[in-house]
Amino acid sequence: MTDGGISDEEKARRLEAWESASWNQFLSSGIPFSADAQARAMRWVNGEVTRAERASELRAVLGLPPASEAE
Repeated sequence: MTDGGISDEEKARRLEAWESASWNQFLSSGIPFSADAQARAMRWVNGEVTRAERASELRAVLGLPPASEAE
């Protein structure tokens, strides 16, 4: 287990998913994620925030309403 309470396998899976998303963002727009976005993502990779908290942060960054309002 890592310090964030998730297994090393889960941490590796999350890191791979983030690297893929980051690369896809760069390929599609030519603009890499900001340092702030990278730092927030690493908090999720390391198990410091829940998936719901991360989704909420992403919705806010994208200017979308909270999930409770979107339904």
